[in-house]
Amino acid sequence: RDPYSGEMTGSVLGVKAHMVEITELPRSYPLKGYYTVTGVAKGDQSFISDSIAKVRSVILQKYGIDIAQDYLTHLDFAQSYGVDGPSAGVTMAILLCSLIEGKPIRQDVAVTGEINLGVGDSIQITAVGGVYEKIKAAEAWGFKKVVIPKKNYEHSIDVKDYKIKVVAAATLDDYLKECLIEKPTLKVPIQT
Repeated sequence: RDPYSGEMTGSVLGVKAHMVEITELPRSYPLKGYYTVTGVAKGDQSFISDSIAKVRSVILQKYGIDIAQDYLTHLDFAQSYGVDGPSAGVTMAILLCSLIEGKPIRQDVAVTGEINLGVGDSIQITAVGGVYEKIKAAEAWGFKKVVIPKKNYEHSIDVKDYKIKVVAAATLDDYLKECLIEKPTLKVPIQT
C-alpha cells in the first residue's frame, strides 16, 4: 500500500550496501562483525526481519561467509518507506552476491521475490503478493526488465498486460544470471 494514499501500488526502491571484511581493517584490537539493514520497518513482528535473517543464512550457505560475524555489513533502503515484506529478500541477497563476487548489478532490471533457505545447492525464490502493481511500477520507472518468482509468472500474471519484459526465475542463481554483469576478461596482446 502507498504510505500516503493507502491505495495498492508498487514501489521502486533503491538499496545500497557496504561490506568490509574485518581482517581487512587496520586494527590492533579485536573487532566484532555486524549486519545492519536500515530503511525497513522496525519491530520483532515485522515480515522483513524474517527476510533479513534468511538472507544471512542464504549467503552463509552459498559462499560459506557469515556476513554478521566476519564482515561489517550494512544494507540501506535509502528512501525508507519502512519496507516490511518478504519481497525485499531476493533484492538484499542479489546485492550481497554482487559485492562478494565483485560483479556489478544491471541498473535496468527490477526484481521481487521471497528468499528461502536452500536445499542442496538450490536456493528457492517463492511467490510474493502485489506482483501486478510491482511490475507496473517497474514499467513506469523505465526499467527494461523485471524478474519475478516463477510461481507468480505461471499463476498470477499475463505478460501481455505489460510493455516491460517479464522474466520468470525459480532460484537465486536464476536471478543472478539476469542481474549481475559478467566482467569481461582483459585480453592482453601477445608481444613477440
